[in-house]
Amino acid sequence: MGYLSRNIGEVSPEKPKYLFPNGVSKGLLFGAWQIKNEATLPLRVVYLVESPFSVLGFSQLGLLAVSPFGWSVSPE
Repeated sequence: MGYLSRNIGEVSPEKPKYLFPNGVSKGLLFGAWQIKNEATLPLRVVYLVESPFSVLGFSQLGLLAVSPFGWSVSPE
């Protein structure tokens, strides 16, 4: 589990616009836990999107989506 926050103030190197959780493997998929625990299997469509914010938007539309925290995805 982790968190994701957004700075609504002035953006600087010390205060980035988005704050991702420390210590979370960037090879993991954001949203995968929900699919594993809440989706009806077998799945026919899961969207791979660019950001965790897109996962949240797809979820609001009732669509399953995951997002890598980095540029790669782990074998897990």
